[in-house]
Amino acid sequence: MLGTAALRNPDLLETALKAYEDRIVVSVDARGGRVALQGWTEQGRVDAADAVRRLTEAGVARFVYTPIDVDGTMEGPDWRSWRGSPMQPMPS
Repeated sequence: MLGTAALRNPDLLETALKAYEDRIVVSVDARGGRVALQGWTEQGRVDAADAVRRLTEAGVARFVYTPIDVDGTMEGPDWRSWRGSPMQPMPS
């Protein structure tokens, strides 16, 4: 699983995808619709849906998505944050 490194180091992502193909999972965390980096300590400028779209174009097929704004609030999934994203929720 890759997080910030997948976004900041395209060469590492490319190497990992070549070696492990569809076994690579990228974690995308978002606050206010923007990617959060470095364990949520940095707020990125990139829209989360755009980041997922670019990662998908690079060959990433699997994601773990965490909407920080609602994580741990027991309010259920943040379905609004999925809009505009190529990610599809997995059935439960």
